[in-house]
Amino acid sequence: MDKSQLEPDLIQVFRLYIAFRLILVGLTSLVALVRPRVQVEPGTFFSLVELTLLLIYLSIPWFHNKLGRWFLPLALAAATLGPIVEVTLGLQRPLLARTTGTAPAADVWQVTVLLTIPLFLVAWQYSFDAVVGFTAGVAILEFSFNVARALLFGQDALLRSLGAILLRSAIFLLEGAVVTRLMAGQRQQRQVLQDANRQLARYASTMEQLAASRERNRLARELHDTLAHTLSALAVQLEGASTLLDTEPETARTMIQQSTGIARNGLTEVRRAIQALRATPLEHLGLALALRGAAEATAEQTGAELSLDLDTNLLLSPEVEQTIFRIAEEALNNIARHASASRIEVRLSRDTAGAVTLSIGDNGRGFDPSTARAGHFGLRGIQERVAGLGGTLVLTSQPGSGTNILVKFRGDA
Repeated sequence: MDKSQLEPDLIQVFRLYIAFRLILVGLTSLVALVRPRVQVEPGTFFSLVELTLLLIYLSIPWFHNKLGRWFLPLALAAATLGPIVEVTLGLQRPLLARTTGTAPAADVWQVTVLLTIPLFLVAWQYSFDAVVGFTAGVAILEFSFNVARALLFGQDALLRSLGAILLRSAIFLLEGAVVTRLMAGQRQQRQVLQDANRQLARYASTMEQLAASRERNRLARELHDTLAHTLSALAVQLEGASTLLDTEPETARTMIQQSTGIARNGLTEVRRAIQALRATPLEHLGLALALRGAAEATAEQTGAELSLDLDTNLLLSPEVEQTIFRIAEEALNNIARHASASRIEVRLSRDTAGAVTLSIGDNGRGFDPSTARAGHFGLRGIQERVAGLGGTLVLTSQPGSGTNILVKFRGDA
């Protein structure tokens, strides 16, 4: 972990602790001012200055930006050294009056209370090694002050203070171990969550690219079914007219007129395709009515008899509905262009196994699927749509016997 990157809310908790101590010291000073018999101890002013400066230090972002990884260690050192100096050197009472002084063991426990929060902050931000270093540093520093005080004032309670320091150190280590263990688990969970978020972002990006690719393929199919057919037929007609222009001008003129009709029909188809891309009837009518409308339009265009059997109670996802409608639309367009059929059948239902089935058939001229052109874009587009949702496609056709397309999607599609 980057040491300059602080744990969330750690500085807020640190500031709250310093502010709480500052309020307590301020109340102590206020009581001393209101009651003249109560003497203001030197440690009170020391604490006020120390805590005020430390609170300012923690509240100004400039220090963190300037010091980086050293920002928090300096603040913890100040918050730790202050209570040790105040309590151990007896600044809470007049120094000259300390002939016997406060019992060193009692000083140890007073320091323990004041340093519990800094200990938690160390364990919160750093590893257990830092907790060990913090505990050892506090113990060595406090015991050194006690030795110096014993030499200056002749106190003989060093063994008791040493025992209290060792007991306090054991408590600090236990508390630090618990906090660092909890923080390690939290960091691990946070890392797992960040990894999951990155994977989700990559997955979303992949899905977006896949959706764009599918949309490009769909546009390619739409353009092929409109512009490609029209331009191909137009090119053939114009090439023929160009060949016959000198030898058979009347025939050439007729072919040019036919080319004009082909171009107009192509323009109509392009406009229809653009309209289909802008808004699908599914958005307004639902799947069953949209299929009925497309089938009736094809029957009217070709003069064929129409047989419909559409289940209006199917509950399907928008993606499945869109795929079924596009497949039906493509199949009906193929019937209108190539089949010369006198009868069209459209079926939409759910079978006993829960699978959704679409069946579109005609009694037109049919073709041999085994010899169908590999690049036949209409069939390829249907195959791609079916495969995209894990469905199955069964194409049955024979020359002179019509064509039937059976598409089936599993029940949970």
